[in-house]
Amino acid sequence: MKKFFALLLALCLGAAWAEGARTLKMGMRGDDVLSAQRRLTELGYYDGKASGTFDSATRAAAKLFQAGNGLRQTGSL
Repeated sequence: MKKFFALLLALCLGAAWAEGARTLKMGMRGDDVLSAQRRLTELGYYDGKASGTFDSATRAAAKLFQAGNGLRQTGSL
């Protein structure tokens, strides 16, 4: 299941981001968060400002993405 999740993230959120393979969660900052926010925006899950900070809006978008793809809704990516 973990491999499936990684593949789904690579396909949906972008291979470059998924290759880093660190779990993104509340309070984290950086380019990988920014990339995830931008991709979530492209997919229609995130409508906030892509700031590079994993905030409550990013967490909500992550949960929507997970729910929409049949994944456990942790809010982390």
